[in-house]
Amino acid sequence: MATFLERVGDLQLPVLRRTAVRLRKLLGPTREVRRILDIGSGPGVMTCVLAETFADAEVVAVDGTPALLDGVLARAGRLGLGDRVTVRCADLAAGPIDADRPGESPLGTSDVIWSGMALHHLGDQQGALNRLAGVLRPGGLLAVAEGGLPMRYLPRDIGIGRPGLQTRLDAARDQSFEFMRGELPGTTAVVED
Repeated sequence: MATFLERVGDLQLPVLRRTAVRLRKLLGPTREVRRILDIGSGPGVMTCVLAETFADAEVVAVDGTPALLDGVLARAGRLGLGDRVTVRCADLAAGPIDADRPGESPLGTSDVIWSGMALHHLGDQQGALNRLAGVLRPGGLLAVAEGGLPMRYLPRDIGIGRPGLQTRLDAARDQSFEFMRGELPGTTAVVED
């Protein structure tokens, strides 16, 4: 799985590099970045991109899978970044960023926190975001990239009725389209691409 995830990450390197440069620009040219957390780092593709982009920063890859963290260290070593990339095994669902007092965390404070495709694995996503924001140093940047669900125009839960109205509307539209196509004269079934 680690090899597969790293290959998928490698395919995304151009956009990941542009994203890291954009983060650098958002922070401004005078902002000193000493420490970056990559929450849910997986095999460390973005971890290493961040280490390349922020050449003076320590980058900490945080993930709950030791094999993936071994891959982070191997990748960082291959790229000559091993002296600035460290790893931390933490079960994100168990709340590794929880702290007894605001601004304190077992992971420490950070100037930049990146999380790519990890928060959807947590039950309390907003709580996790709040805790992450709480360990940012003043003027720091929290950047989150998520996906996996189709584009939505309505929230998953609009607060009335059963959650998933958009999905039900999509299903009804698909069924209506299929019915309309089936009623057309001379309709033949084709595999859509």
